[in-house]
Amino acid sequence: MRAIAELAEPGELRARVSTVLPLAQAAKAHALAKDGTPPARPS
Repeated sequence: MRAIAELAEPGELRARVSTVLPLAQAAKAHALAKDGTPPARPS
């Protein structure tokens, strides 16, 4: 966890978000993540 924090602090850690979905579509976001699609985030 400390190593991750050390990367996140200076902005070296980037999240890949391919799709923004409403929270009501959380199941779809989970399915996309399982098939290897970069994660979706709730809008």
